[in-house]
Amino acid sequence: MCIPIQLLPLVAATAIGSALAVLLVPVAAGQLIRGHPIHAARTIGAAALCIAVVTVLATGLATSMPPAG
Repeated sequence: MCIPIQLLPLVAATAIGSALAVLLVPVAAGQLIRGHPIHAARTIGAAALCIAVVTVLATGLATSMPPAG
């Protein structure tokens, strides 16, 4: 698959956002286990925000890609 050069920042932002969302969930679990439910709720909220941003970025990326073939 050949990605046009102008879409590379969008690809990078999507990858970073999805990695951040995946990494925030265990952090929230650790905060909950340690007895900090407010901190865990904030961290889950941040993960949800990352997922929303990644969804928007991935949608933009999917519509910007040239057709295969």
